[in-house]
Amino acid sequence: MKWTVCDGVTLRAFLARQLPLPEYRIKALMEKGLVRVDETPARKDQPLQPGMAVEARLPRSFLPKVPVLFEGQDYLVVEKPRGIEVCDSETGALTMEDTLHLMGYENAVPCHRLDTHTGGVMLFARGKQAESAARILFSSHELRKKYLAVCIGTPKNPSADVKAYLIRQGGKSIILQHSRPGALPIETRYQILSRKEGLSFAEIELVTGRTHQIRAHFASWGCPLLGDDLYGQREFNRIWKVRYPCLWAESLTFPNHSEGPLAELSGLTFSSSPQFPEKLRTLFFEQ
Repeated sequence: MKWTVCDGVTLRAFLARQLPLPEYRIKALMEKGLVRVDETPARKDQPLQPGMAVEARLPRSFLPKVPVLFEGQDYLVVEKPRGIEVCDSETGALTMEDTLHLMGYENAVPCHRLDTHTGGVMLFARGKQAESAARILFSSHELRKKYLAVCIGTPKNPSADVKAYLIRQGGKSIILQHSRPGALPIETRYQILSRKEGLSFAEIELVTGRTHQIRAHFASWGCPLLGDDLYGQREFNRIWKVRYPCLWAESLTFPNHSEGPLAELSGLTFSSSPQFPEKLRTLFFEQ
């Protein structure tokens, strides 16, 4: 992978920003001579200046672990790790799409998005026809998309199917109760599975899939996701020492299709267990 440096930073910090890898992996890349700066072997604490070119050769064993849940002729279903962008990184950082290409799935393209810090089940197409069929499927709302989340407090109703409108303003999603120009309709179904220590563990089904829909919708009820500084309660997040929204794409369930690329996924469900902080797994999953 190749990048052009945009600001003054050390090589180690630059690589940590561009590659979703543990520190020991980044250190090993430099020690093995797999990183070059302006076409010369890099030094691990080397200062970088804007305009410098950095190149890193990633052995396959160094790539983020991406479990492949299904590998078909037209589609891949994978478990996205938390902390990696899906595609089109503005900084050129390694993305899910890049990772799958380096794993040998050169034509894989995402059929939907998850936030950088949301992990879980994702669908990738392996060709234009498959991508087109998947996008039609997502827009039809036939695909069932379930998430798990931990929120602060408890919504008024323990379960509900809530409709509203969402509009993007200043990099955030704003929830409206009534339509207005530019606002998009949304629908969020949820069920509170348990409540402990001022937190609620929720299963959510997205009927629509707008940007930050779950995060903004729960925050509009006074129950932001734990760890969500953008929509939530920063002080409470610091008390729990959670630095990212506790949201996980739990499952995708495909409707029955007898023809076309989607036939290979007909009627199948793919699931993933949430990788939340240990204290939350202990609180909600261990009896």
